[in-house]
Amino acid sequence: MNLGKDLVVTVGAQELVPVAEDVIEALVDSSLDEGLLKDLPFLSTIFAVGKFGFSVRDRLLSQKIVKFLNEVATLSWSDRARAVDELAGNDGKQEKVGALLLDMLDKADMDEKPRLLGKLFVAMGRGEIRSDDYLRMATMINGVYAGDLRALAESKELDSLTMNRRFALQANGFLQYSIKNPINPAGSVMSMKDMGEALYNRPFEFAWAITDDGRTILRHCF
Repeated sequence: MNLGKDLVVTVGAQELVPVAEDVIEALVDSSLDEGLLKDLPFLSTIFAVGKFGFSVRDRLLSQKIVKFLNEVATLSWSDRARAVDELAGNDGKQEKVGALLLDMLDKADMDEKPRLLGKLFVAMGRGEIRSDDYLRMATMINGVYAGDLRALAESKELDSLTMNRRFALQANGFLQYSIKNPINPAGSVMSMKDMGEALYNRPFEFAWAITDDGRTILRHCF
């Protein structure tokens, strides 16, 4: 049993359709018709495992995966199949990529991150981001606090974010900064004495900007 590979196979399955998010509760109760899941390898595996008992963590991970799959299911089968082939084209890579996806979903917060990871996959399936960039950008999403990411998406001016939030977003690749030089505003030549006095009286300031990767993620996920 390889849940990672099963997840990748499910993403590329022709019969993938959105699933009601309370399906996991039905699985836990063993009351869902097994026939409904015959064409969904991952959920079929989870159903089999569920017969032997679900832990709280199993249930939460399964709910996150359903949220992820529901976003992915908005893609056409041809787009999903192509994306899976580009991202994980052979059995060995399917296991590796599937394990990475499961790990990210396991660590993601319950409400937003699984959907964001799914939306990012949709962008890849539509050819709007490269498959080589998907896992890296997914890791960026997973590394930042969801509230900070939402605040960045909603902010019209970066100055509206606190400095702590900006540095947290910068640490995960969403923001970059340069240092304003206040001592030479017009490109004029200054003496060392004047430069020292200017630095003392007017210290350097940060100029913040959203990175290219950050803009790409915000455009496709919000």
